[in-house]
Amino acid sequence: MKRPLLRVGLLLVVLASTWGGYYYSQHRLLPTDIPAGAVVAEAIPRLLAAPLQDLAGQNRTLAEWRGKILVINLWATWCTPCKDEMPAFSRIHQQLSDNGVQFIGVALDSAEAVRAFSVQYPVSYPLLLGESELGALSTQLGNRVQGLPFTLVLDRQGRAVASRLGRWPEEHLRKQLQSLLTTGK
Repeated sequence: MKRPLLRVGLLLVVLASTWGGYYYSQHRLLPTDIPAGAVVAEAIPRLLAAPLQDLAGQNRTLAEWRGKILVINLWATWCTPCKDEMPAFSRIHQQLSDNGVQFIGVALDSAEAVRAFSVQYPVSYPLLLGESELGALSTQLGNRVQGLPFTLVLDRQGRAVASRLGRWPEEHLRKQLQSLLTTGK
């Protein structure tokens, strides 16, 4: 008699925490604080040099896009808020890429899942495959809970200027990027 009750109790805890996390990520804007000083100074070069692969299996790094305003989105195919924001990211990228804004999706997922996803949901920016190390590195950049999606904006000099945990509404991100384009950073 105790085991069925224990199983039901555990199931309810799992469902409540899953639904709660999903609700929170869908309905709350979560700008994250970018830690100041040495932590970020160490983390950004490591982020830019992190070994990634494109969907063709070629080795890449984010450093390839130095000098551009970078919007780096950590995501996964199973993450609903990640999928929800990708069409907006694709639109903004198409509109601002000629002005030096580069979106990059870094999937913390399997190559097979990302390839299948990219066929079903094409985007206008590169999708790269990341390692779990990137999740830990994102903690140093403000993603204290290592949640997804986590998006980081770097200015043309490679400085972290904004980040967000959870879905980033199109109009808020567009304003952030327009501000960077206006100031020339």
